[in-house]
Amino acid sequence: MRLYIIVFILLTLTACGGGGSDENTTTPIANKSPTLLLTSSAGTAGQGESITFTAQATDSDGTIASYQWQQISGTIVKLTDDASTNLTIIAPQVSVEESLTIALTVKDNDGASIQKSVAIQIIGNNAAPDVSIESSHLNAPSGKNVILTANVTDEDVASVTYLWQKIKGPELTLSDISLPEMSFVAPNVMSTSELVLSLQVTDSAGQSNTAQISVTILPENSTPPAIYPISDGVNLMTSDQTYLSVSATDGDGEVVSYQWRQIAGVDLAFEDKGVATLSITAPELDIHQQVKFEITATDNDGLSSTATLSVNLFPRYQMTTVQGRTDGKGVDLVILAEGFSQDELPLFEQAVNDFIQAFSQEETITKHLPAWNFHRIDSISQQSGADFPEDNVYVDTVFDSYFQCRNTARLLCVDDAKVLAVTAKIAPQFDQVIVVVNSSTYGGAGGQVATFSLAQSATDIAIHELGHSFAGLADEYTYGATDDSIYEPNEPNVTTKTDPNEVKWKHWFDDINDIPTQAGETGVGLFEGARYHAKNYYRPLNTSIMKELAQPFGVVNAEAWALNVYATAGSIFSVEPANEFVNHVSGTSLSFLIDPIQGQAINKITWRVNDIEQESDVGFPEKLTISSAPSASYKVTVEITDNSGVIKQDSQQRATTSYSWSVTAQ
Repeated sequence: MRLYIIVFILLTLTACGGGGSDENTTTPIANKSPTLLLTSSAGTAGQGESITFTAQATDSDGTIASYQWQQISGTIVKLTDDASTNLTIIAPQVSVEESLTIALTVKDNDGASIQKSVAIQIIGNNAAPDVSIESSHLNAPSGKNVILTANVTDEDVASVTYLWQKIKGPELTLSDISLPEMSFVAPNVMSTSELVLSLQVTDSAGQSNTAQISVTILPENSTPPAIYPISDGVNLMTSDQTYLSVSATDGDGEVVSYQWRQIAGVDLAFEDKGVATLSITAPELDIHQQVKFEITATDNDGLSSTATLSVNLFPRYQMTTVQGRTDGKGVDLVILAEGFSQDELPLFEQAVNDFIQAFSQEETITKHLPAWNFHRIDSISQQSGADFPEDNVYVDTVFDSYFQCRNTARLLCVDDAKVLAVTAKIAPQFDQVIVVVNSSTYGGAGGQVATFSLAQSATDIAIHELGHSFAGLADEYTYGATDDSIYEPNEPNVTTKTDPNEVKWKHWFDDINDIPTQAGETGVGLFEGARYHAKNYYRPLNTSIMKELAQPFGVVNAEAWALNVYATAGSIFSVEPANEFVNHVSGTSLSFLIDPIQGQAINKITWRVNDIEQESDVGFPEKLTISSAPSASYKVTVEITDNSGVIKQDSQQRATTSYSWSVTAQ
């Protein structure tokens, strides 16, 4: 019984795990990392070349789960297909050689990884610097300071060094040879010598480039040519052609070449033939412009001088004949716009119409009005108004009008040459020119070209200024001047004479022994104060339009005006027969006819045959009909004399015109 119990206990202990055996225990196996072979298609590459990296990865106890490419060093490149077994990159641009490293990390399905990298050498693509030299003088007399300046471009390297050297020529000391700008004093030479200098520029990558420049060194007393513009400020209209020209001389040699170039304005087509003249043609334009040319004259020593010539260009403006004839017969008054833009031309047109109306109603002018023709030129400006130089106000106008002319606030001047050039091209028959300036500021001027502004008294200003320009009248007002230099003026309405018998207008005195002289008196006399002088200068009337606006001309001024009408226009528009030699056929009548400028009330017409006065045709003082020839040959004469009463003295017979025909009977 005891034996059974012992055996039972032993069996129980064994079953309870009190001991063990290796054959019944399981040990885990560790995961193995993948294996990786990384290669590249090239070990070196230049800019723009492609490089392919190839991965060969295996996993002995599983599978490859992912690939991850990355750049470790070098200039950044773009990575594509970074999750595959292959990667292709493009070699970047570098100025110096560098290493570019690409790495690949491979992971398996159990998370184990391996990383390998490959380094590629990227070849540097450094370009040598571009170098050129500018010189302050290509021809330098001895003693002249010459400055040389380096022009350097290096796209791939920021820092460079400089080295200046003399290559050829007279003895020379150089300083600042390592700077981008170097100067030297031209050495003394007995004859013209060539000096050649070089500049070497080296960048930080070791690339270098060299440029040279030649400077002609002249003896100390060498002088450049003297150059003188001949045709500066030429005025041209569309399609006009002209020649620009200069004169050049060289005191110590000769001028050997000329070079023209345009430096401002609308481009003109021209051919530089290397001579002192240049042919140009004005292009089609909508608005006035100015162009400028520079000409360089070079002498046999290589010294040169330059001159600048300007050319004013104008469109062919629209002209309208507002009143009168267009054939050039009579007095042609041309009225031009100044400071009016295209949109403001209606304002100019109204100003012209207002002026003509006032002009036609002036009691002196109206008697001889049939002689006048009025033409309007729509000369458009870039900007409106006029200049005020003392106030630093400037606008771009076609005729450069400006107030404050000759230090007088209300004196309104223009560029006369421009005005006359435009007028001559568009209205070559002109006799008188007046410019309307688009400004409300009071002002005007007489002279070869008259001006008036759009001030409140604009039309009176215009007539006053024409008194100067057309009739040659002086201002009769005074600025209080007491100039000691007294001289007899040329104008017909001012004098320094105090003896009534010596006064220009004595024929207008009612009583030469009792002439008015005091302010407020009426009649023609001697009134002190005229031509800007308070003393010693005299005018014929107490007042007139030449003294203050809105006044009549007065008889002396009116006479001067009328005489100038006849001096300009004459008395006859046309005659018939037009030929001065005429045949009178037997048995027929022959008529002679004139077309007088003025009306019958103004003209006294006298007909003569062989110096014997004849009666004109009944009711037609302008016509004479001869029924039969009075002789085998005879002479017919017509004389027209002003009968208006405006002219009392006509020493030059300007108001009398005669015409003759020589007639042969057949």
